[in-house]
Amino acid sequence: MCDKVRDDIRKAMLYDLRLLFSGGEKESYTKQELLDILDQIALGKSPRVALSLLK
Repeated sequence: MCDKVRDDIRKAMLYDLRLLFSGGEKESYTKQELLDILDQIALGKSPRVALSLLK
């Protein structure tokens, strides 16, 4: 995979996370909550499912 494609994928993933958090119910998250969400995403859960686990 070329560097440009890899960079585009990274930017898309970051933007997806931004949309997820900006559309969420909470105004702010603790460091631990963010780490838990990112861990769940890294383990293969969809971002929306990972966020819903905090409720």
